[in-house]
Amino acid sequence: MKKALYWFIPIFVITLVVALVSDSNLLLATIYNNKIGSIFRRSFLTKPIVSKAIGKFADSSLSKWLIKPYIKKYNINIQEAKRANPRDYTSLNDFFTRKLTLTARPIDKNPAAIISPADGTLYAVENIGARTELFVKGKLFDIKNFLQNKDQAKQFYGGTLVLIYLSPADYHRFHFPCAGIPSKAHQINGIYESVHPIAFNAGVQPLTENERQIITIKTNDCGTIALIAVGALCVGRIMQTYNSGQHYEKGNEMGYFSFGGSTLVLLFEKGKISITENINKPNFANTGISIKMGQQIAIKNKK
Repeated sequence: MKKALYWFIPIFVITLVVALVSDSNLLLATIYNNKIGSIFRRSFLTKPIVSKAIGKFADSSLSKWLIKPYIKKYNINIQEAKRANPRDYTSLNDFFTRKLTLTARPIDKNPAAIISPADGTLYAVENIGARTELFVKGKLFDIKNFLQNKDQAKQFYGGTLVLIYLSPADYHRFHFPCAGIPSKAHQINGIYESVHPIAFNAGVQPLTENERQIITIKTNDCGTIALIAVGALCVGRIMQTYNSGQHYEKGNEMGYFSFGGSTLVLLFEKGKISITENINKPNFANTGISIKMGQQIAIKNKK
């Protein structure tokens, strides 16, 4: 039985990665909206060992042949990357975590601007409370459970939450939304549900169930910001590339996600910032707003 399992896992992992590259929405709809698919998801697919195994495959040279189909499927502009030739990448993860040229993502120069830390689809919710209905209709979001810290949760009551969903097509490195001094990342272990809107619409609340890393950023003029990197289905790992206690400028790199869709959550204290007007307070009832790293998402409020 064990020998059969050893053969099954790598075959399953390769099949799943190919499925994600070929039609990820169809796969997600199957495992979240289909009864048998949901049982398979809860009992096996969201377990950490599966995401770690997929991560290992995506790190290996065996995954290199998936790079060109991946670029084609998601219409990725390879010319933005520092290595613009797909043959220069050693694995799918090497490509997935690619760095971009310095001019690919201009940083908003307005000193009062808070920028998007990543590419993705942005959703914003103001006046976050102790128990706010967030993205999942009829299911309350417990910020204390999300942060696993009662005192820290109180710090952000009445403030603003910004969620950025990074699809497999997006650039997967994330950056500082403004200048400040970051803390060491606090790890919270969990499972690996998808963070795609399909999962939320199926009644799943991955923000409080998934593995996540919490970083606080102390700033001079907009209080303390919490940045939470949330792992997701097939994400092999969340990596930090900054040094805690060191000052960083807006737009400096913080870290990256390995293969898979993933999410960043920003929490701002009450009264410290105002969401940029053209963002228009999106939520999961609509399609959200497409955003690029470096674009303005909020303005620091004057003291």
